[in-house]
Amino acid sequence: MRIALAALVLAGLALGACAPIAVNSMEHATRALEPRAELEETIERYTSDVRYGRIDEAAERVEPALQGRFKAKARALADVRFTDSRLDTLTFAPDRKSAEAVVVYRGYWLSSPFEREIRVVQHWRQQRSFDWILEPDLDALLAGPGQSQPPASPAR
Repeated sequence: MRIALAALVLAGLALGACAPIAVNSMEHATRALEPRAELEETIERYTSDVRYGRIDEAAERVEPALQGRFKAKARALADVRFTDSRLDTLTFAPDRKSAEAVVVYRGYWLSSPFEREIRVVQHWRQQRSFDWILEPDLDALLAGPGQSQPPASPAR
């Protein structure tokens, strides 16, 4: 009886130890089958980091050769308050290893109460399995509410 109980306990422990491996393997398999969900999550993290001024975190998702330039230009967004951001469209290349996303930001300069909307086209490519990297269009982001001068007041 004790031997049977010990065998049952050992079998349970062995199954329990294998479960995280199986779940982890299943997660990777699911992510490989669903690059859209993985990329949407990456875009959401990047967009949120930009929106809330977490430039160093956002830069981690930028093409390594462009990270320094990205950080320097993105610091110009310090006087901008983004009120909203959303993924508008996401289009994959036929090989599903690159994609183009259109993200819409809404925001305003601290010196101007007028909210504006800007659309930014983001070019993403899969660097390694499960890793998406951005080749940013920094000028497009800065051309919105983050331009060098606050937007002019609307004509009355």
